[in-house]
Amino acid sequence: MKIFSFLFLILSLGIVSVIPISEESFAEEQIPNWIKTIFSWYAEDLISENELLESIRYLIENQIIFIDLDSIDIPERSKFSVGGAVSRSIQPTADYTVLVYVVGSDLESEYYLATEDLDEMIDGFPGDSINVIVETGGAPAEIDDYRYVDFTTVKRHEIKNDIIEISDLGQQNMGDPKTLTDFLVWGTSSYPANNYALILWNHGSGINGYGHDDVSFDFLSLDEIDDALNSAKKLNDVHYEMIGFDACLMATIEVANIVKDYGHYLVASEEIEVGYGWKYDEIISSLNENPKQTGAELGQVIADSFFADTIEKSPSDMDLSRLTTLSVIDLTKIPSLNESINLLTSEIETNISKNDMPRFSVSLRDTERYGVISKGEDSGHMDIKHFTENISEYLPQFKSQSDRVQQAVDDSVIYKVNGAARTQANGLSIYMPVTSDAVSTTYRSSSSSTNQFYSNYLDQDTIAPTQNLQIINRTISGTYTGDDVYEIKSYFTTQKNTDGLIQIIATDEFDPDESEYGFSYGQVNFTWDKYLPSLCVNNYDTCVPVNPEWEWGDEANLAYIPVNLESDGVKIDVDLLYDITIDDGEIFIGAYPQNEKNAFDKNLLSLKPDDIVTVYNEINHFDSKQSLFIPNSENQITVSDDFGFVWEIYEGVFFIVIEICDFSGNCSYSDFFEFVVTEDDLED
Repeated sequence: MKIFSFLFLILSLGIVSVIPISEESFAEEQIPNWIKTIFSWYAEDLISENELLESIRYLIENQIIFIDLDSIDIPERSKFSVGGAVSRSIQPTADYTVLVYVVGSDLESEYYLATEDLDEMIDGFPGDSINVIVETGGAPAEIDDYRYVDFTTVKRHEIKNDIIEISDLGQQNMGDPKTLTDFLVWGTSSYPANNYALILWNHGSGINGYGHDDVSFDFLSLDEIDDALNSAKKLNDVHYEMIGFDACLMATIEVANIVKDYGHYLVASEEIEVGYGWKYDEIISSLNENPKQTGAELGQVIADSFFADTIEKSPSDMDLSRLTTLSVIDLTKIPSLNESINLLTSEIETNISKNDMPRFSVSLRDTERYGVISKGEDSGHMDIKHFTENISEYLPQFKSQSDRVQQAVDDSVIYKVNGAARTQANGLSIYMPVTSDAVSTTYRSSSSSTNQFYSNYLDQDTIAPTQNLQIINRTISGTYTGDDVYEIKSYFTTQKNTDGLIQIIATDEFDPDESEYGFSYGQVNFTWDKYLPSLCVNNYDTCVPVNPEWEWGDEANLAYIPVNLESDGVKIDVDLLYDITIDDGEIFIGAYPQNEKNAFDKNLLSLKPDDIVTVYNEINHFDSKQSLFIPNSENQITVSDDFGFVWEIYEGVFFIVIEICDFSGNCSYSDFFEFVVTEDDLED
């Protein structure tokens, strides 16, 4: 068996001496129970070879047995260790060991973003008191003229003034918690330090987990992240000074609860991460200059440098920073935050009346949300503090409990940055889907009482709002009923159908109480101004109507326009993100890829001259609420310097259908209201 063969080899070479200690001391004081258990059961294949070798390494490092290195010729990196190689001798204790788990995925195979961050780590030039250790893999990306690491297998590296490959572990699944555990145990054991920081790099999806291995087609759920950290802690007993997610949507209370037992501070983003990830050269330079800093101080460096980098890397026609968020969270405060949230939800569940539910729904509707996409379901995450501020406003009977939650968030979030389009990002989000259709099975099975009572409310409400509307002199007016109406949309089409189908060429969206446009609770008095949201070039000579998903906030308004983008011969579905807060001043934030892996992409693309944009028309079936997006290939737009999002008038016959929906996903639809736009209208 492997254990006996290995021990026979090192004993026969005469390189191992056994410390003369008493049997009692050997058993009770120096050898942990986990080593005794591992050695007892390894021969029956109940533990891995990695765990066996880690236990041997422990015995050597603690001088229970030792190797006389001067008596034999050993290569610079010995080939025996847990999962790979260890240093020829025990590494001196550093001030910091930074462990970076890089799941390359399409971020590397398509955009080289992992390679760029490895370059930044090298440029940071870790000093003698700083270890930067990286595990890479999870992408169908081989070495080429720019990429110098093969991501098709899992490799371990040390970063100094260059990248040093320590071991190639072959085909391993980075979405398997054991792969992460092995890396953490090996890294902390091989590179001891006074403080450890862990950074998890890739896609993130909040409650739906992190990391997409495009070789093994797997990812880590939150439970699997917990399993990985817990298994590692049992072996290395390491408490991380900082745990960071260089990924989207991971600054959530659900994630904080997973990692709170393993680290002092969490650094993560409420929103999608824009730009090119964290600024690793500045992070490492900061550690070189101040190797004694706390995780809170390091988190502030990460946040500030990340925010500044998104501004610096924004092309002249974009502003990546507008969606940027990053938080530094004190994980010791999370239990108090949990207690305050549970107190509020218990109070609401016990005392809310049916008549109060519409105001609860409005509190949800008005809360800033993250991971919004135009096609399919959004992330379901919203800001905790902003939501409880809305509860205090709309349901003042719960104000004292809501105020306690707000204070607990402020205590937990010790530092944050947020862009101009994310004015209500207070540092921590919670999974609270806005409509019944978006409630996931994970959410429904959660133990949170709020999750249960609200999802039950959504499920039990099956009655759609009613409407009684007519058109007189270009004004649609009338009444509607519904005690929890969520949104009102106007769909524009050039075809009048009678079979429950509508081909939507443009969409506008309104709050039920948006009096400026003729909507108030129960009342409609809407006059179309003949303008449609459009993408235009050539000084408005070439325009195409578009069908955005709208996000209206107290201080920022966004449009997410679904298009197909063809750039350098490669086609990809994206959302063109525009900040439309300022009239006649739409700001392009970036082209956000539509990811099909139940993940939110950590990337925003720019538009280049000669890129081809194909907008989508939506085919909507009223009865089934099913949608199909059809590319408008006859009206493609070639990007030029004056490409932009505007409101434009088109000559022709148009029909408007008014959709009114509640939070449970029940919707009603008006008749087709006809509008004729003439050449004279174009000249107005």
